[in-house]
Amino acid sequence: MLKKASFGFALFCLASSALAQWEISAGYSSFDWDQTNHHMDVGAVVFGAGYQFPLNDRLTLVPAIRVGVGVTDKKIPLYIGSSQNGVPEQTVVSAKSEINEYYGVQLRAQFHLENSFYLFAMPSYSSIEYKISTDDLVLGRKAPSIYFDEKGFGISVGAGKKFGDSVSAEISYEKAKFGNWGKTDILSAQLRYGF
Repeated sequence: MLKKASFGFALFCLASSALAQWEISAGYSSFDWDQTNHHMDVGAVVFGAGYQFPLNDRLTLVPAIRVGVGVTDKKIPLYIGSSQNGVPEQTVVSAKSEINEYYGVQLRAQFHLENSFYLFAMPSYSSIEYKISTDDLVLGRKAPSIYFDEKGFGISVGAGKKFGDSVSAEISYEKAKFGNWGKTDILSAQLRYGF
């Protein structure tokens, strides 16, 4: 569903002839949450596209999509249950958790300040697919990777600065809740280019 919405938004972008208010972005996001008694922190490179709707001299609304891929992983212990002659056993192997795919839609309310600075607030809905994999042998064989798909809502606040008419740099903090992940903190830094 979210992938279809993102694809539809991309087609709308390509079909539009009014390109004066489009923007694209690229940056890095760090995801931080607690899962099954383990503190997790992984990173992703995130790209985005949006369209600016200036409401007045101070306020601009920007609906946008974002897509990302994981670039860092977190080492975790993976507990594997088994039974030998009716006696339960538990094997511990070294595994890694990482983001596989990341999609999202968002609506940014951007408040323009003096000297090219701006503040923004942004609700969002995102889907994250992450995987857990190990190179260790489990019960004498190579274990397949395990994939999880989590969806949830978030709210971001941030600040940025424009450099000329087209380029801006910004940082943001997002509080989100993704299914089994629970509450997740996301810190992001990115560059935007308007055309």
